[in-house]
Amino acid sequence: ATQIYLWALPLVSYGQRLKAHEEMFEAEDGDIVLYKTNQAKQGILTANASTPYAVAFADIARTGPLVFDVPPGPSAGVINDMWQRAVFDFGVSGPDAGKGARYLLLAPGMSPPDGADPNRFIVLNSPTNIVFLGIRALQPDPKDADAFLRKFNIYPYADRKNPGQSRLIEVDGETAWGQWQPHGMAYWYALKEIVDREPVAERDRFMMAMLDSLGIHKGKPFEPDARQQSILKQGAIVGEAMAK
Repeated sequence: ATQIYLWALPLVSYGQRLKAHEEMFEAEDGDIVLYKTNQAKQGILTANASTPYAVAFADIARTGPLVFDVPPGPSAGVINDMWQRAVFDFGVSGPDAGKGARYLLLAPGMSPPDGADPNRFIVLNSPTNIVFLGIRALQPDPKDADAFLRKFNIYPYADRKNPGQSRLIEVDGETAWGQWQPHGMAYWYALKEIVDREPVAERDRFMMAMLDSLGIHKGKPFEPDARQQSILKQGAIVGEAMAK
């Protein structure tokens, strides 16, 4: 239980941020959530105070192949998988060097759509179904930064002929939220929720066997017995202490 706790920390953390994104901010696949003030950024573990942030999540297993349009201009951003691993950088910190780019994002094992022009897209396969798109606008003037963030666009490849514009949702400073892991048994319920949404990587097959012994079976109800609950509670305490 302790080893599983430590192994799952990055996944659970992003899962908590996804939960806030979908349930508290009511954002759907490809919606862009804006965090402009320090108060709005309160739930981000690594935010700085000087730049506005914009974040989108998208479950490519639901949307199908996904297009991500990055406009030219001074931004610094990342496309991450749900384990917080970098899939690609964009903006001044990426290969496009701030000149803009268009990405075609695919889920694990998903092939590019028939007829997709490789000269129009940078094609990326995410290791997880859900991708995290994190954007920082680097313009010194907040008004310029806000106008720039509104140029980003995310839409299914199937809608490419009439894509529309991504919906923008601005986080106020009053909503309490956080991407950190919950404590005790809540940690295991959070892990179960995100494990059910993601494929199992080959590297993790041993960890899934350990999860089985703890009563967490992908795609099945999580109903730990009294003995398993005792072990899980202790594992969460020790795992959190070790992580700290």
